[in-house]
Amino acid sequence: MEKKRSITYHNHYIRANTTFDKNHYHSFHDKSKKIISTNEDHIHYIQSKTFCDNEHIHYMVCFTGPAIYCEKGHYHCYWGVTSFNDQHTHLFNGYTSIE
Repeated sequence: MEKKRSITYHNHYIRANTTFDKNHYHSFHDKSKKIISTNEDHIHYIQSKTFCDNEHIHYMVCFTGPAIYCEKGHYHCYWGVTSFNDQHTHLFNGYTSIE
């Protein structure tokens, strides 16, 4: 059985665009808000909002997937659906910064 890694408090940055819906998309960038220890490792809580494009914004809330380890540290994938604003939603996804 592999030993659980010791996790220190840290954040990851996110930056991407939503899907193109109703003839527009939204950009967003922020950082993760909270680290959550799991049986295997850890995940992060993300709470953010898009930039005001097309005269409205969307709110975004999700959890990342588990840590993906690489030579320079680790990163996470994330995905979700924005809040329903202006009669529509957008999908979003991406990878966090490496920490």
